Amino acid sequence: MMEESLSSRETRRYPRVLINLPLEYQDLGDSCLRGAMVVNAGDGGFLIESTRDIPLGTELNVTVLFPKGFELANFKAVTKIVRKEPYRKEEWKGNPSWEG
Repeated sequence: MMEESLSSRETRRYPRVLINLPLEYQDLGDSCLRGAMVVNAGDGGFLIESTRDIPLGTELNVTVLFPKGFELANFKAVTKIVRKEPYRKEEWKGNPSWEG
């Protein structure tokens, strides 16, 4: 149902697919490894949920992890933050669980 509502109002050049995959990332030139979740993807990029406020224009080394048969596979890329907006996730009772 969520895929339907996303695609019916989608105005992007590339269609998006709802996914839920873990992501590891590092700012270029930084040794600190951080985690996030990829929540949708398309030919033009992907949307991540992160509890960290990542400034626009930040370039990141990312590794997206996904299942491949009985193993965990990944792909790596260098990316750039081109758009962001605050996000508040709520638990099933409607209470805020985190902001990112």
